[in-house]
Amino acid sequence: MASPTATKTPSASTDPESVANELLALCTSAVIESHQLPAELVNALLDREHAAQPFRESMAQPFRVDVLRLDQIHPVLQGNKIFKLLDHIPRWQQSSRTGWVTPGGCWSNHLHACAWLARRLGVPVTGLVRGYEHLPLTPMLEDCKRWGMTLVFLDKQSYRQRYDAEFQQRWRDHCDGYFIGEGGALAVNAEPAVSQPGTAAFQWLGQQCQGYESVWMAAGSGTTAGQLMPYLPSDCALHVLNTVQDNGQLAEHLQNRWIHLRHKQNWHLHASQQGGFGKARKQAKPLLERLGSLGLVLDPIYGLPLLKALLLHHCQASARKGLAQARPPLLIHGGGLQGRRGVGLAWRSPD
Repeated sequence: MASPTATKTPSASTDPESVANELLALCTSAVIESHQLPAELVNALLDREHAAQPFRESMAQPFRVDVLRLDQIHPVLQGNKIFKLLDHIPRWQQSSRTGWVTPGGCWSNHLHACAWLARRLGVPVTGLVRGYEHLPLTPMLEDCKRWGMTLVFLDKQSYRQRYDAEFQQRWRDHCDGYFIGEGGALAVNAEPAVSQPGTAAFQWLGQQCQGYESVWMAAGSGTTAGQLMPYLPSDCALHVLNTVQDNGQLAEHLQNRWIHLRHKQNWHLHASQQGGFGKARKQAKPLLERLGSLGLVLDPIYGLPLLKALLLHHCQASARKGLAQARPPLLIHGGGLQGRRGVGLAWRSPD
C-alpha cells in the first residue's frame, strides 16, 4: 500500500487568485492506494439487514480495490470539496457580490468547507441549513458558526426550492451574496467564468482513471461526477452512487443535468441502499472501525455505502458471469470524514 500523503495547509495569503492556485496544487497531490480486503470482512460488509437486494453469494477470496485518497489533501477541504469550490472563486469575483450564500444539511461537508474557506479569504458567508433553529447544533454546524458562518434554518418545504432560480436570486439579494449551489454546484443560469482553475483539477482527476475499467464515486449533489465525465477515458465506466433518498428529487435532478452526456460516456447511476440519508449510521460504526484498522478510513454517509455498493455490484456480476476479479476497480475517496463524528468516531477539526 502506498504511503499516505502528508496533510498540507495553504499559506496565509488571502488573495483569491493565490488561494485558488494553492488549492489547485493540493488537488493534484493525492495518491492511489491499493487495499486488499479479507473475504470475511467483505462478507460482513455485504450482510446488511436493510439491504434492498439480498446478497446470495459468499466471497471466498480477498477483494482488491484501488482507492484515490482525495481525503488526504486537506483536513477540511477534503477531496471533491476543493475540486468544486475552485471555480467559484473567480465567479464570485466577477459577480461583485460581497459574500457567499449556500444551502446544505446539518452534517453538510459542503457547508463545512465553505465556512472554512470563507474565513480563509475573509468573505462573509451565509449557510441555508435544512433544519430547525431550536434543535442543538451538530458538531459540524458548531464548526461553521465558530468560523464565522451565519446560519439560517429552513424547513423541508422551503429547502426543496434550493434548485429554483427564484429561490437562489432571492437569497442573493437578501445577503448580497454569490450563490453556491448545494454541494458546490453552479447556480441556475450561472454566467461563464473568465478563468476556470477547476478545469485543470478535473483533467488531472480524469488522468488518474486511466487503465481502470470501472471507477466508483458517491454523489450528494452530483456536481463532481458531472464535471469529471468529460475527462474520463472512453473505455472507463463511471459508477455513481446516489447517497440520498428524497423521493427521487435528486435522481431526477442528476438525470436532467447529465442527459447530454448519456451517449458520450459509459455511466451508471445506482440508487441508495442505506434506507435514507444517514439512517444506518449507528450500524456502520463497527465496520468503519474494522476498515480503519486496515488503513482505509471512511465516513458513514458516502464512503462506506459506496464501498458496499461496489462490492455488491462485483459479487452479483461475478455470480452471473462466473468470472474472477481481473483488474481492481478505482474508488474515488471524496473526503467528508468530519461526518464520522455522527457515529462517535474521531475526527479532529483544525482551528
